[in-house]
Amino acid sequence: MQIYWQETSIFPIKIFSFAKNIRNSMAKSKITYDANKSILEMAREAGVTEDAVRAYIRRNNIDRRYDEKFRMYQLVRDFMSKEEHRNYTYMQVAHALGIGLSTVKKYANMPKFPVVSGGKASGRKTDEETEQSIQSVSDNLYEIIANIVKLHLDGAKTFDADLTFGLGGFYKYGTPVPSNIFDKYPEQEGVRLLGEAFSVPDQQFNSIIIDLPRYINGNPYIETTSWQMKPTSRFFSIEELEETYRIMMNLAFRLLKSGGKLVFKTQDIPLPEKRIYWASRYALQAADNLGLEQIDTFIQHLQLRPKRENVADFAARIAHCYLYVFKKP
Repeated sequence: MQIYWQETSIFPIKIFSFAKNIRNSMAKSKITYDANKSILEMAREAGVTEDAVRAYIRRNNIDRRYDEKFRMYQLVRDFMSKEEHRNYTYMQVAHALGIGLSTVKKYANMPKFPVVSGGKASGRKTDEETEQSIQSVSDNLYEIIANIVKLHLDGAKTFDADLTFGLGGFYKYGTPVPSNIFDKYPEQEGVRLLGEAFSVPDQQFNSIIIDLPRYINGNPYIETTSWQMKPTSRFFSIEELEETYRIMMNLAFRLLKSGGKLVFKTQDIPLPEKRIYWASRYALQAADNLGLEQIDTFIQHLQLRPKRENVADFAARIAHCYLYVFKKP
């Protein structure tokens, strides 16, 4: 049996008219997606229903949850970047913004916000999309490490070797753990004894990172009960520090291939009798004596704990670390 539509039938005319009205309505609404606004706000501005905005979001494959997380990321980072907030603790930031402490820690320590995944789009521009020049000073150690990897490791995702792995703090937020990790006192599974590194053949690695203790017995700003005063986290004398600097730099120099990069973290140290030991200066001298070329310097601004009442200032309180980047000729 065949069915024919009559040209005079009312149904095709009504359907065509209804579709035309929908197209006109959509053209007039002009929904503009704004990741900083709620669905209700966007609906009111466009003169449409909230369901229409939700349909627009689905139709354009926008990841709304991702945008909300990015908003929180920017909120925390922008707040902490202001000069008047630089010495705030994470708890103070959380209280000021009215958000959870774990949320503050998560976004404050994130080197950069990840690109939206799963084939979806975002109404925001991420750190990669809004590319900015890398700055030499940062409060965020993980951001510095990520920037060093990006700038100086020739496309590698992480270092070839870490000779002072410790608890692996460098790799807590994004940067992959190197395949070769050593420590004098291993505290993690898979970490090899530092002594084994001395048996590794010459010129094996393209990049190495070293982070030695930054405390010496008698440092007036360190509580004797703090974790920094464990024997594994301090030197007993300046002479021991200098000898260790030389030994570790020599080891790194031998293990690096030609053109390889060494990242060396150091910090100047206040001592009793109103003295400061300029460890950063000694690190540069030791590297220069080996023939290592200094190609970059990063400075990490530190969040300091309140000063002990019985400690008097005799110079500016040291609130930064250096991360030197050296290149083997």
